[in-house]
Parts: sequence; structure tokens; C-alpha cells
Amino acid sequence: MDLSNVRRMQGESQKAHWQRVAADAVTMLSRSFVAGEHAVMKPTNMVNNIASDLMALNAQSRAIVIYSDLKSFLLSVIKKGEGGRAFARHMFNIFSLDHPFLIGLDKRQAMVFTDLKIAALVWMAQLDYLRRLCLAFPDRVRSIHCDDFLAQPKESLRAASTHFQNPFQEGVLEDVVSGPIFQRNAKFVDDAYNADQRAQESAELDTLYKEAIAETMAFAARFNRDRPVPDRLPSPLLSPDSA
Repeated sequence: MDLSNVRRMQGESQKAHWQRVAADAVTMLSRSFVAGEHAVMKPTNMVNNIASDLMALNAQSRAIVIYSDLKSFLLSVIKKGEGGRAFARHMFNIFSLDHPFLIGLDKRQAMVFTDLKIAALVWMAQLDYLRRLCLAFPDRVRSIHCDDFLAQPKESLRAASTHFQNPFQEGVLEDVVSGPIFQRNAKFVDDAYNADQRAQESAELDTLYKEAIAETMAFAARFNRDRPVPDRLPSPLLSPDSA
């Protein structure tokens, strides 16, 4: 995260120095401890601004982007309560330092936006970062919508392991998919949770906050008129006929 913040503050002026420091950091993080081991890093979404820069450091590196559509993102923010709304504003403050969509936005105007509208702007910025990453490295980056991942976990893991050039055996895939991982909350691992519960919660929140979500979606469409951000990213991990 420090690397991403330095990149935001320095811009292009110190890019060569930043690249040297970033290369050293990535080399340390990606070192293996066992022969044949592959290191996979899951960065925070705060560092999406340097995703393309990091991919450019190593021609052998590969990435998978998992993302959601705007409505799902809004429901996730609502589900997390005041903490989720505060985090969305925190991300907005950071992304607005350097993202083209946000850097020119009047900060006084943004102060009167609802929490969900701020979250929508954050989603647009993130999807734009990730879209540009997919387009910059079409052979090395794959994308998958979170709903597709939850609907097809085995196929998703198989495709992911193949993309990372470390294919899993079928028995391993079966053990992972049928094991406890997909029955736990990814954010709170002690809590039992699964895709069906997630869908039910989302449906209930969608009904409860229907008006606010509709207003926010309309706001996003107006904001996006001259710079559309698609709900689906290019370079899908799963082929269309895998469903």
C-alpha cells in the first residue's frame, strides 16, 4: 500500500526510482521456499492504481481480477453498515488523488453526495483501473465476476490454476469445493456463510433499500454518460460455454 501511495503522490516525476523499489519489493514477496512453489499475492483494492505498473515489472507474472457489478457493490456497502460507508468514503479520498474520473471532481460538491453515491464513484474508479489492466495485458490477466465464481467454484478454481500454470488435480479441486472454505464468511472466518445466504441477504437489502439503490444507479448512469464503465470486464476467466 505504501508503494501505491508513493506513486499517487509522486506521479511520473520519480517513476524510475519507484520502479526500482517496487521491483525489489515484488521480488521479496514472490520468492518461493519450496521447489516448484508459486507465490500468489492478493493486494488490497487500494493498490489498483499500480496494478499495471506491477504487471509490467515481470513478463512472467499473471493475474486474476475478481469483481462485482455496481448494484452488488452497493449492497455490500449497505450490508457492512456505517463501517462500510466510512470505508467507501476513505477509498474515495484516496482514489481522488490520481484517478481521472475523480481528480477533477469538486470536493465541496462531493461532500453533499450520499454515501451510496460516493460508493458508486469508488466502484467506477476501481472498474476503470481493472479494465485498463485487462486491456494492457490481455494474455496475462483474466477477470471473473463474483457471481460466476460463486455459481461455478470448481470450474473457476480449475481455470485459475491453469491460468497460473499450476493446474490442480481433480481430487484437490473436489476437496476444496466440498470443504469448509465455501461455507465460511471470507471477511469473518469464524462465521458460517455460503452463497445461498449471500443471495438471500442481498435480496432482502435490495427490497429494503430499493429507492436509494435506484437513485444511485441513475446517478452513476448520468455520471458515466461520457465515460462509460461496463458491468463486465474483458478477458473472462471462464469461457461462455462453461456455465
